[in-house]
Amino acid sequence: MFWRRISAHRALAAHNSGRWAGVHVLDRRSPRRPSPCVVPGRFREPVYRAPFYREPESAWWDAQEEGGPVTVVVLSDGDAAGVLDGLAGLAEGRLLLVVGWADADTLITGLARLLPRRRMMVLPAHHGEDWLRGNAAIVAGSLFDGVLPILITHTAGRHAIAADLSGRLHADRVLRVQHTPFGAGLLPVWHRREALHPYAEM
Repeated sequence: MFWRRISAHRALAAHNSGRWAGVHVLDRRSPRRPSPCVVPGRFREPVYRAPFYREPESAWWDAQEEGGPVTVVVLSDGDAAGVLDGLAGLAEGRLLLVVGWADADTLITGLARLLPRRRMMVLPAHHGEDWLRGNAAIVAGSLFDGVLPILITHTAGRHAIAADLSGRLHADRVLRVQHTPFGAGLLPVWHRREALHPYAEM
């Protein structure tokens, strides 16, 4: 019986040679009894099940409104260096930043210097419902915990991601950078009809 088990194990290893390279299969049920996966005729391919995401209930979102207004800022390539001071001021409230890969390092290092005690969360972002379902609650949780989320994405997807998250997070306004002969500033491009928070005035 012992030699049959060894032969069956070798047969399975030879059959799957090249398919499970680098994969270690561990069976913790019993060291004395062979796993069903090593007995010929009883091996079953694993069944893939799509992940299930559950959005927070509406009552949960309503309870978070007491934390103050949410501001979303969309930064184009080359904008971060000129508005670091303004972003640091906005970070006193609940702020979400959406930036392209080109400016990510400038933005993160600059804010870390200006806000040494502020926690930041850097998260790669992608436009699409799948990413939104899996990450909207993560971004919301960081905002309500006082963490500054910075979403890094491709240039083409910045505005779409900002628009999607603004709706999911019940944002109060969306800002972008405006360049003038005198410098760069943050311009509101959308806001709720209610009165803006005092620090919204530029």
